[in-house]
Amino acid sequence: MKCIGIIWNSAFPYRKEMTEIISKYAISIGRQFEINLDNQYNDFVREIYNGEDIENWKIESKISHMENNPNKEVYIVFFEIDSKAQRYHTKKKKIVYAKLQDLKDLLRNSYKEKVDNYFFDIIFHCTETNSEFDKCNEVIKKYISN
Repeated sequence: MKCIGIIWNSAFPYRKEMTEIISKYAISIGRQFEINLDNQYNDFVREIYNGEDIENWKIESKISHMENNPNKEVYIVFFEIDSKAQRYHTKKKKIVYAKLQDLKDLLRNSYKEKVDNYFFDIIFHCTETNSEFDKCNEVIKKYISN
């Protein structure tokens, strides 16, 4: 399955290490690049999560924890992951792709102690379905062209 990973500004200094970890879980890694969002950071975050099954207060909490960071860069990683193995995720209350969930958990757990003002999921975001991939890709294209 094709995925887009976003390393948020709070974890940006660790992007190379994190990409190495992604490469160990991924079948392949494609394009990688950074986007400096400057004053569009908050809008970008909102658009990335728009339409996903996440409460608005969580999005706003993520933004409030990330917006104090003077760095407004994110790192984008396109990769492919094995989606054969699936399992039930008790917190999400749905079936998830095991390799992808393991990768996300590893990245978040490995870097949450290193990130200032940590709040859940301000380290790494990743698409989990083909429709999320398509939507995320469109948002990224929009902000690259701005």
